[in-house]
Amino acid sequence: GLPGRAPSKKKTAGWLQAGAFAGSLLRQRGGLLQAAKGGAGRVELCADLPAGGTTPSFGEIASAARRLKAYPDVKLHVIIRPRPGHFVFSTEEFTIMQDDIKAAARAGADGVVIGALTRSSRICGNVRGLVKVARELQLSVTFHRAFDALILAGGAAAPALEAVADLG
Repeated sequence: GLPGRAPSKKKTAGWLQAGAFAGSLLRQRGGLLQAAKGGAGRVELCADLPAGGTTPSFGEIASAARRLKAYPDVKLHVIIRPRPGHFVFSTEEFTIMQDDIKAAARAGADGVVIGALTRSSRICGNVRGLVKVARELQLSVTFHRAFDALILAGGAAAPALEAVADLG
């Protein structure tokens, strides 16, 4: 979600869900069940959190999905990010992210957390292809902290939010 805003517990439709859930970003395997037992409506699974989060392995996603079967109200969302660092991705990295979305679906994820920017700190239109792949697999989609990075770089929130909504 946006810095300084507490997430609400209301549920929302559509794919822009930042800040609209009681969720937990997982850093440790033990945190998954702790979040589920604590009432999280959704958890975000990632690898390499100290570097800003990257896509976890297929095995980690599948393991998390198996453990969450006992908590059907808790949705598993997987961060799709091929590497740490900035949010400007190459064509090859977009292809990798499409493949990672497909793998996350096969492993049992309920949704994905994605995002990308242009070199001029705008929402990248190539995200539309990622949304399309996720939607075809019936995954929910959330735009991740690339939005926050855009705002911190001096981007205007309202046009950026409109750009995200226009992605699908």
